Amino acid sequence: MQPNKKVAGAPIQGAPVEESLMPTPSVPTYRLKKLITIGFILAVILSVVVAILRPFLRTFIFLSCALGILAIVAGIASLASNKLKWISIRISTRKLMLLGFSLLFALGLVEAGLRIFCAKKFSHPPEELSLLYDYDETLGWTPPKNTTRLYKGANRTITVTHNSDGFRGPEPIENGKPNVIFLGDSFVWGYDVEASERFTEKFQAKHPEWNVYNVGVCGYGTDQEYLLLQEVFEKYKPYMVILIFCTDNDVEDNSLNMRYGGFYKPYYSIEAAPNMKLNGVPVPRSEKVLRSEYPMLFGPYVTRALLRAYCKKTAPALVKQERNPTTLLLQYMRNLVFSKGAFFAMGVQDGSRFPELMDFLRRCGITHVELTTAEKYPGLGGHWTPEGHTFVCNQIDLLLQAAKEAGYKL
Repeated sequence: MQPNKKVAGAPIQGAPVEESLMPTPSVPTYRLKKLITIGFILAVILSVVVAILRPFLRTFIFLSCALGILAIVAGIASLASNKLKWISIRISTRKLMLLGFSLLFALGLVEAGLRIFCAKKFSHPPEELSLLYDYDETLGWTPPKNTTRLYKGANRTITVTHNSDGFRGPEPIENGKPNVIFLGDSFVWGYDVEASERFTEKFQAKHPEWNVYNVGVCGYGTDQEYLLLQEVFEKYKPYMVILIFCTDNDVEDNSLNMRYGGFYKPYYSIEAAPNMKLNGVPVPRSEKVLRSEYPMLFGPYVTRALLRAYCKKTAPALVKQERNPTTLLLQYMRNLVFSKGAFFAMGVQDGSRFPELMDFLRRCGITHVELTTAEKYPGLGGHWTPEGHTFVCNQIDLLLQAAKEAGYKL
């Protein structure tokens, strides 16, 4: 018997038939799947942590999109590892790692270059508004609620405590006493002084028959203070509202849609006096706001550069009103308070250097007092010292005494 001859092309007995339609990857793709799966799990854990730290709608939208993309990639890797006929991923772990290290090295070079040659452009320290306030779509920025921290100002380090409404002061209470609220900017908030050294606390000590509340917010103009008053009036139901007007910058604040080098704010325009229109709401998020909200994401200079390019492309242009709405805002605020049956008065910081405003207040019959004092810090803002706050407290007290003598029931 002749041995079986091997015929070209004939299958060998006992050998499996080659499945030509099933491509065999040169390197197992399950390694790629494993890496992506691990990465996806880590991304989910990181996303949960970020969502807890920054529980904002924008955060959840961003994380959902990012996790969705990762899930699609992980799904493709899973299909590839199962050797479906129409998918074949031929990539080695070594090449994948080499690509990853190459990208990291390139990003490292760009990061080093930005830090060496563009440090001044991207290394700005956090602003006062970034440190002490959160973004608000109506007001621009607002104090964070229920927080206590140390803040180093221009002259002192102070303790800053914001209550459940976000204001630097005691919690509102209901005890049958009339409420008095003070509106204003950093002069009212108490820049470079402890809360106990402010004129509002000293005024409260003089008038235990009232509940005195300080709702001052750093950097606010009269337009933001008017909007804030509308938000808090129904809760506090004040029978007296006293506005502290800052002649240093309130007039300029009221004409702009951006302040302090990159923080957007709402603004009013005069349509046809006495009508005003509110603009810039919802307030856009600026580069500085996004950096303060996502400090880890925008810690590297590379992401800061991308953020700046994005903001320059999408940010609204700077607006400066030709017709300044300050005097109209003051009349609107006075009319709002009067319509609620409350008393309205003003204190004017360094009013002696702004005679036009003082004449306007007299013509309109707005009760006011000039708050010019030498008791103020040198340098940034010229804010009142503790002695300056004592002077302000006494001047406001004299103003209210004069108002009583004039027939106001206070």
